[in-house]
This record gives sequence, C-alpha cells and structure tokens, in this order.
Amino acid sequence: MDRCSVRTTARKASEGITHVSRSSGITSGGSTRQPSRGGVCGIMSLISEIKDIVGTATYFKGEQYFHQGKVQYCEVTSDGYIDAEVSGSYGNTYFLDIALDVGPRGNVNYLDGECSCAVGYNCKHVVAALLASM
Repeated sequence: MDRCSVRTTARKASEGITHVSRSSGITSGGSTRQPSRGGVCGIMSLISEIKDIVGTATYFKGEQYFHQGKVQYCEVTSDGYIDAEVSGSYGNTYFLDIALDVGPRGNVNYLDGECSCAVGYNCKHVVAALLASM
C-alpha cells in the first residue's frame, strides 16, 4: 500500500516554481512534462542529492523515522507540493509543507521543506515525508 496519496486539488500556480507531482509530472507555468523514469538508479541519485542538501546525519534520522512508520499523513498535491504529518519525540506531531524541484535529468534544483518542529527547515521529518512520497 502506498504511504502517500495524490490529491487532485491544486495550489496557485503563480509562485513560478517548478514542482514534481507523481500524478501529473513536472509542472512549470501551466505546462506539464513527465519526469524521466530513472528506475532504481534515478531514485538512488535523488536520495543522494537529498542527503547532500539536508546532511548525512539528518538524512539517516529521517530514514529511521520513515522505517519506524512515523509518517502519519502524506499527500502529494496535483502541482507537486507534499503536505505531511510526522510523529516526533514525546508524542508531538509535526506539520510539513514541502516543495521539491527536480530537473529533467533527475537532479534536485530546489528543496524547501518547512516543518513545525524546532529545527523548522529541511529536517529529519522532511526526509521521512519525502521517502514516504516516493
């Protein structure tokens, strides 16, 4: 069973940022093109780039949260945003809003992961949600 569902409602397209959507490909300014299907190699490359952006320690903590099933809720919107809720320490639930821009070759151009935790940005909760959305 998929841990992250795809929502059909869209946000405003006026932000001018390209985002990945599992349901509709990569969107930019109203046009849509399908991302390249790199298979396992493409996913491993994407994971490697995410690890470089957030740092190795943060990535592995987030991966552990993912494997522990701490992602309570995850939706990929039709325009590629990821909305998620992740359980944290001491019973806290954190709310996330993630934008990910992946280039035509599968490279990460932009990762903006906002979280309600104390770290607040591109934290282990963001990593867990990204892994759930793949």
